[in-house]
Amino acid sequence: MRSRTVRRGTILLLFITVVTTSDVHAQASEDPNGRWTPPTWVGDVTFVGLNSLISGITAGLMQELRDGSFQDGFAKGALGGAIAYGGRRLAAADFDGAGFLGRQFGAVGASMARNAGDARPLLSRLQFPVGPVTFDVLTGGGTRVKPRVNLMAAGWIIAALLDDRMELDGGASLSAGIPVFRAPNHIITTEDRGASGIAAPGMILIAHDLNPDNDTFTHERIHIVQMDFAQILWGDPIEDWMVTRIFGDRAVLSYFQPGIAMPLLYAGAVRGLDYQDRPWEIEASFVGQR
Repeated sequence: MRSRTVRRGTILLLFITVVTTSDVHAQASEDPNGRWTPPTWVGDVTFVGLNSLISGITAGLMQELRDGSFQDGFAKGALGGAIAYGGRRLAAADFDGAGFLGRQFGAVGASMARNAGDARPLLSRLQFPVGPVTFDVLTGGGTRVKPRVNLMAAGWIIAALLDDRMELDGGASLSAGIPVFRAPNHIITTEDRGASGIAAPGMILIAHDLNPDNDTFTHERIHIVQMDFAQILWGDPIEDWMVTRIFGDRAVLSYFQPGIAMPLLYAGAVRGLDYQDRPWEIEASFVGQR
């Protein structure tokens, strides 16, 4: 009974937070630049709370499915969600390497939430994404490092390298912690609309004539941290289940991540949802504003 009450309470808080976020964004749409007008701390509190709730509920339900404690998973998962939001803040900072550091900081928070859901110590397994490779750092019984290749991300990168319309920007890639490509003399389009940049699995593509320090590059770096979070907290467990059901065990996942679960879920989530109303776009626009 107590567990059911906690779940209902957290879901209610999540609903209130989402409604509050939507209201603030609607007010901001009156601004000709389409940006938020409330003080920065209001948005930060909102998004920290939202990320904590989402992570806490996810970890709580995952742990309860393993006959563990929803309350324990929720509390520890919420902490991980708050830290993950800090990674997005760091990725948006104005210094070289901010994207790389933001990815790692955000991944620590996502790893903590995942560990909470698995009823493991918070720092028992930390996942650090670098380009299309995730380095699993296992701390139990001595520190071990195991690299895994995200096949979807690797496929995108290979396709971009073979596409003569794109050019790899080495400096921006090092700063972002992920390959950054430019499209000289080409218009970028996605979902039948023009775009100054896009974040895809394993890479960022920005318009050739944009300075690497502009708002578009910042915005896309934030999306990469969001994508890392989604892969660690949701994508990996889904793919673990899928591979186990198909092959009978998950040994292959010691070396590879399919990386297909979140792109498929994203494709379903955006149907009928206007670009400016997508929660991840609202968050990235807020965090990336200067």
